[in-house]
Amino acid sequence: MFYSNISYQFYKKVFRKNGKRLVRAQLASANLTRVKLRGANLRGANLNSANLTGADLRRANLRGAKLKRANLTGANLNGANLRGVDFTGAIFNDAKGVVFPTTQFNLHRRRGLNN
Repeated sequence: MFYSNISYQFYKKVFRKNGKRLVRAQLASANLTRVKLRGANLRGANLNSANLTGADLRRANLRGAKLKRANLTGANLNGANLRGVDFTGAIFNDAKGVVFPTTQFNLHRRRGLNN
């Protein structure tokens, strides 16, 4: 399944109904601005080029997820599992809780990283 734009109806049907279990979800280029995914299981999800501006990802499991060129401006990642996440070219302006244990990203293209 591929969603280029996430609507409120999709949020109600999928995120709430499935208990925020989005393992290996295909959400590349999705507009997830200010989405509340606190504690969500996004293990292995494809979030390449997704707009996660202001997203609540506290305690989310993002292990092995792909977030190349994702916009995480103002996102809250406190307590999130970021092991093995690919953040190549991602934007982190004013992001909270960003800790990179064993992640992959291009240091030359990383912009606005505020720990």
